[in-house]
Amino acid sequence: MLNSEGHQKIKDLRLTVFAEKFLELTNDEANDKLLPEQVFMQAVHHSLDSRRSNKVDKLIKQARFPLPGASIAELH
Repeated sequence: MLNSEGHQKIKDLRLTVFAEKFLELTNDEANDKLLPEQVFMQAVHHSLDSRRSNKVDKLIKQARFPLPGASIAELH
């Protein structure tokens, strides 16, 4: 597992979400039959989805919409 120095390097690279998901996937016995590349790419996809979601949330907040969580139907 990672030591505190390794955790700091991951944090400096802004890979915290990736590292957490990667460790979760590698510790899950259900993934034992997957290739290392497949586990790695699952963690990459999760990390990218998380970044996109955070970016959208940030943009919505910056736009200062009056009802930021409303759907189109609720706006009518």
